[in-house]
Amino acid sequence: MAENGARHLCLMTRSGVASDEASKKALEDLESMECRAQIMQCDVADAEAVEGAIQTAEKPIRGVIHAAMSLKVCIKHSLT
Repeated sequence: MAENGARHLCLMTRSGVASDEASKKALEDLESMECRAQIMQCDVADAEAVEGAIQTAEKPIRGVIHAAMSLKVCIKHSLT
């Protein structure tokens, strides 16, 4: 999105922090493209939390991309 002109992003995560190296690098890359990323702690399954996040966003929200997923590991055991 930043490569296509976005200058302000609001990233909502359950943890609310970007502490690992990959996250820090991603934020640095955005900043180098003159894109400001606001990181907010928010569980998108909680409607009140989402409403609060929208109200406190630094800029008006003009679009939403929902990219959450849940992984479940399933191991099949062979009985043979």
